[in-house]
Amino acid sequence: MIHDFNALRNAAHAAVLGLTLSLVPALEAQADADIQADRAVITIPKPRSANLLHLRGIGGRGKAVLRLGGTCHSMPVRLVAGDFEGRNGHIRGPIVLEIRDARLVQALAHGVDLVSDEMAVSSDPSDRSTGILIMSGMDEGTGFVINAGRTVAADIFGAKLSEIPCERAGLVPVQASSG
Repeated sequence: MIHDFNALRNAAHAAVLGLTLSLVPALEAQADADIQADRAVITIPKPRSANLLHLRGIGGRGKAVLRLGGTCHSMPVRLVAGDFEGRNGHIRGPIVLEIRDARLVQALAHGVDLVSDEMAVSSDPSDRSTGILIMSGMDEGTGFVINAGRTVAADIFGAKLSEIPCERAGLVPVQASSG
């Protein structure tokens, strides 16, 4: 009788373990979907020509609108772009960049500078492997740095995120699945 009980208990444990292990891929997929939901749009409305020593290019201030999980935020940003030869940096109206890589969105939210040479950048909207999509304002080959904040204090203490309604941000959050 004890033998039958142990066998039954072991079968129940195996069933629970099997069910738990079968849920792991679904939970991992949901976590990946949540991470991929993070994105940001950076807008520099009035970029202008700038020179710093031998660097020629453009610079400007604007804002980033970020979706982090189910909430949306706004923060000030600065952008500098160009090169030493003056070949790049042609201004064609406002600069708009979409950050598609969730790790880059998280980094920006934590005040890390984003340097174009360190990530995949493209102006092709169908390129799903790109971390940052250039939507308007500059050429794909233009190097740039996105800096969170607008002041030296923000460089030291970090830029302030302000929570905003996602409907106003234009970044509608992904709804959690109920099932």
